[in-house]
Amino acid sequence: MEMNVETAVRVCPIQCNNGDMICLQSNIYNNTIQLGNSQTYPVNYALPIDCNQNTLFTTIISPHLNYLFEGCDVSIVTIGQSGTGKSYTLIGPGLNFALSESEYGIIPRFLRALFSKVSLYKERTWAIHI
Repeated sequence: MEMNVETAVRVCPIQCNNGDMICLQSNIYNNTIQLGNSQTYPVNYALPIDCNQNTLFTTIISPHLNYLFEGCDVSIVTIGQSGTGKSYTLIGPGLNFALSESEYGIIPRFLRALFSKVSLYKERTWAIHI
């Protein structure tokens, strides 16, 4: 059985000890992540440091909604060191604290898109379990 795994990286800027050099950076032109020592790692999507929530969602997550409706399993996983923005990426600053919908994370955006798309298929019966 073939499994496709895509990797997308949004880097929270981390400075090295002397504060002058960024230890980890993304190269959006060739989709690589570069360490301070010049080692590079290929990824499917190397997002810019200033990537906002909407760009992340429309670039990475939204296309997977179509795969879901085609019957494929879709999982989104965030990993990283504490304090690097995983929760912010998933939910935003918190639904009670978001100043605007532009700050919403992947989960509220995905749910809104999912239910909007379900409503387009009135001839089908849906069972959604969360």
